[in-house]
Amino acid sequence: MRCEELATLAGVSIDYYTRLERGKETRSSPGVVDALARALKLSHDEHQHLRSMRSRAAVWTGRRPSTTRT
Repeated sequence: MRCEELATLAGVSIDYYTRLERGKETRSSPGVVDALARALKLSHDEHQHLRSMRSRAAVWTGRRPSTTRT
């Protein structure tokens, strides 16, 4: 799947998705992570792994991820 297609399916801009993919955006919301997981048709375990990576990225940059679900 192309980046543009994934961004569209997840409901995020291509620029935002590109920043996520390159690791330049580390404060994604749980809603964005969930939308990406749905767009990629991830299994439950894969989805949980993606959420875990989001949390680790936020800790690595010194920012706590929000826990609010959208």
